[in-house]
Amino acid sequence: MQRTSGGAVRKQQQPKNLQNSFKRGRFIFQRQSRSTRKAKGRIKLVYSLRPSVPIQQDVPFYRDFAEVMRQEMSLNLAIAVIRAMSTRCR
Repeated sequence: MQRTSGGAVRKQQQPKNLQNSFKRGRFIFQRQSRSTRKAKGRIKLVYSLRPSVPIQQDVPFYRDFAEVMRQEMSLNLAIAVIRAMSTRCR
């Protein structure tokens, strides 16, 4: 995507508001009607979408969760077992 000197996206590279359009996979098609009654219309490929930049993960949730759980379990497990054993029925 090319940008202007001000940083805005060029006008010819901005997507249009397409009437009668639909998306299949990574392609956007537009139905084009014909004037005859027999023909249902043609389909025209308008845009082909493709990823251009790899997006890195923002939050390493699973790794952080596993690390915190390991730390907290090692610190609090002994205390929790002692507390549970002291309240058991004899």
